[in-house]
Amino acid sequence: MTEKEIRQEIDKLIGNETNRLEALIRRIERLLYDESVTILDEFDYVVVNNTPTIANNPKNMRLATVKAGSRLRGRYETVKANIIQKVYDIAKKVIRSLILLKTAQGTPLTESQKKSAEEIVFLRYGFNARTGKLIKGGYLEAITDIQPVITQTAGDMIKAIQSGEGVINFKRRFAQQFMSGVQQGYLTRYFNRWTNDIFQQVDAVAQLQLATELGQNYGIYAGTIKDNTRCFCKERINHIYTREEMVSWNNLSWKGKIKGGNVLIDRGGYNCRHTINWVSDEIASKIIENQQLNTYEVC
Repeated sequence: MTEKEIRQEIDKLIGNETNRLEALIRRIERLLYDESVTILDEFDYVVVNNTPTIANNPKNMRLATVKAGSRLRGRYETVKANIIQKVYDIAKKVIRSLILLKTAQGTPLTESQKKSAEEIVFLRYGFNARTGKLIKGGYLEAITDIQPVITQTAGDMIKAIQSGEGVINFKRRFAQQFMSGVQQGYLTRYFNRWTNDIFQQVDAVAQLQLATELGQNYGIYAGTIKDNTRCFCKERINHIYTREEMVSWNNLSWKGKIKGGNVLIDRGGYNCRHTINWVSDEIASKIIENQQLNTYEVC
């Protein structure tokens, strides 16, 4: 495959697998909602003004504060491995495709460099590269913990208990809030902090690490321009920069920038679909013959 074809395959893989990951999260969200409903069905109810309402009693409070947490977490733990496996498998595919890309560019890595790059990228995301298992306290373990969702769910139940809310009204409102519809549901909103970008981030982290292994210090800010493309990206698309110049962008401010981030990984910021394609000194020299180094478009 050519360099262009490999890059297109990587972009296609990232787009398709991001959609599949988001669909998986929505299915898990449904499982957690169904579990929450079984808890609600165990509540005691009283009739007030001919309307069944949630009783404010110790049993209901125990269900909301103790049972909800343990049962939702238990249900989630039965399917959490699917998320972890998905991220691991796609991360490995992205890394190995990028290694092929480097070979197509005429800068193949040694086996030692490949192993080093893969291990560093996986450690960055909290994986043991050899086993694919999570590292306790690592990045992915932290971002896939659903305690905030459990706390939100229990909080909704507690408020309904203490206010004596009508059963039918609460169940309708709870379904609207918990499930993904026009608005994002509890789990999708929580996971969208990273699901939109996780594979793009792996791509960027792996590219940076491979460039470091190869001693590459020039990068092309690559991608296309759409209606919603940030000015930051429009100014840089298809221009070549030194590593030093790109690092200096961390000192700039622009809309969508990830606070405290690293532009070599985060690029334009949240949901950025552009890439930094690192190239050898030889390739950079040929590009610079026809294009000035470290230049910008006007936006």
